Amino acid sequence: MQLIEATRPGAPVPTFETPPDPLATFETPSGWRGSFYYHYYEFPGWHCVRRHYGVRTDRYKLIYFYTLDEWELFDLENDPDELTNQYHNPDFSDIRNELQAELTRLREDLDVPEDVRPNGEAECTVGGEGWFGYDD
Repeated sequence: MQLIEATRPGAPVPTFETPPDPLATFETPSGWRGSFYYHYYEFPGWHCVRRHYGVRTDRYKLIYFYTLDEWELFDLENDPDELTNQYHNPDFSDIRNELQAELTRLREDLDVPEDVRPNGEAECTVGGEGWFGYDD
């Protein structure tokens, strides 16, 4: 049907087939990943988050700040704002070990190169009204 025909009074309304959207059914598609890897390279950047990489599942997030050799682990179900680092909490040791193994597996599977750029010494300065720049 041409556009001019479709606009005349009484013309049938065209129907369009839309492919099914697995997310619209709220069902997990088969083969859906249970975790994903991310890597943040932007330090020093405008919001001063140190370079890090991590793994996230539907419930947990493990972060490694590799230039500082520091870890963070968050239970996103009970702490969605990521305010309490559970990395050193013995109650989370099994979760920590599983996520570290998953992080290693993902980095190997994705063939992630090491970040060999110098660390840099820039620090952020935050004043009462927000971010003002870096101190060297």
